[in-house]
Amino acid sequence: MKLLIYFLIMIFSLNIYLWWWTWLMVELLNWFLMLMMKSNYILLFLMWQSFSSVMIMFSVFYMNNMILLFILLKMGMPPFHHLIINSQFNWSFISFIVFNTIHKYLPCLILMNFMYMNLMFLMLIFLGILFFLFNFSLKLFILGMSIVDMFWMISSWLISMKIFTIYLLMNLFILLMWLNSWKTSNINFYSFNIQIILIFLCSIPPLSSFVMKWLIVGFLNFNMGLVSLMGSWFIMILMWMWLSLQLINKELIFESKDINMMMIMLMMLWLL
Repeated sequence: MKLLIYFLIMIFSLNIYLWWWTWLMVELLNWFLMLMMKSNYILLFLMWQSFSSVMIMFSVFYMNNMILLFILLKMGMPPFHHLIINSQFNWSFISFIVFNTIHKYLPCLILMNFMYMNLMFLMLIFLGILFFLFNFSLKLFILGMSIVDMFWMISSWLISMKIFTIYLLMNLFILLMWLNSWKTSNINFYSFNIQIILIFLCSIPPLSSFVMKWLIVGFLNFNMGLVSLMGSWFIMILMWMWLSLQLINKELIFESKDINMMMIMLMMLWLL
């Protein structure tokens, strides 16, 4: 029920065009997110979000050139990503996924109003890649994907609101797949269903995620977009190879229900 209310507020917020109302919705979503967290981390999260909100409001009136930095702080994005890395074990799995996926959309809408973001785009891409060179935990995988995904989300908005909406719906579809496939009390990083979701995240032709990203590359500066696309492929292929080796070593035997789940997901991907 809490997650459903969260989604409804998020959908309503996407129709708001005044940035202060958008920010009000961000703060409201923070409270619903805290209801999904572990009790021992709620106070720290509240202090983190409150401090960043106060600094954002202060920078709006007195330090306009610092607002970008404080928005990144609020989202836990580079160079403040260690706030999430150091506290990853204090999050419940659902709250961690929500915070690093759809919870970043509204702050990104405010972030998109700033100019000279090409350098930040490339920084997000390569920092996302570095996460996968040295860490293979599930939560860090989600965090790294969140960093890389910011590039595609902002880029799609710069092109067209329609493309941004389609990309947003695709991400929501992936999130629902995750929440439907895993039991939060017993999450198996080596399960077959996770590999199917990774196939979609890899943006392998002819899946719709590949078509969408290639369309974005066509509208953007080609060199910058191509670097991002190659970076995303590198991350996903590296994770796919590592998971495959782990599955071979464990000699996992997939049940018929896993195969059926795979077929259903692939059919839904083609329908997109």
